[in-house]
Amino acid sequence: MANIIHTYVATPRPLPGMAAILEWEGPAIEDLGEVEGRRFVSVAEESLPSLKLAEGLSFRQATAEEIIVLKQHSPVIRQIDLETAASIRARYAIEEEFKAIRTEDADYLNFVEKTVAQGRARKAALGF
Repeated sequence: MANIIHTYVATPRPLPGMAAILEWEGPAIEDLGEVEGRRFVSVAEESLPSLKLAEGLSFRQATAEEIIVLKQHSPVIRQIDLETAASIRARYAIEEEFKAIRTEDADYLNFVEKTVAQGRARKAALGF
């Protein structure tokens, strides 16, 4: 099953270190970051029925608009992008990359396409 991005605001706001999602069954819940006062998490669809939430939690599925904004600010997305770039950089120095682009080097193009696709797949697995 797929992961779905949910968002919440705790009212009143919990103290640092206080859990908002108290208990669940299934795969880990991935914290995607906070944007405009809302915390975003990636939750496996099969875990949703088992969630036990802290009192006063406004928990719902994130809207498409919120996900667009989250994508621009999420440290998890930023980390996936950095790891993708590092994988390419580990194999091709900047000068080699420019040459490969200029000469349309098939090995380079295939490697980059595969590496970028892996990054996209990781993001999709989180619900993006």
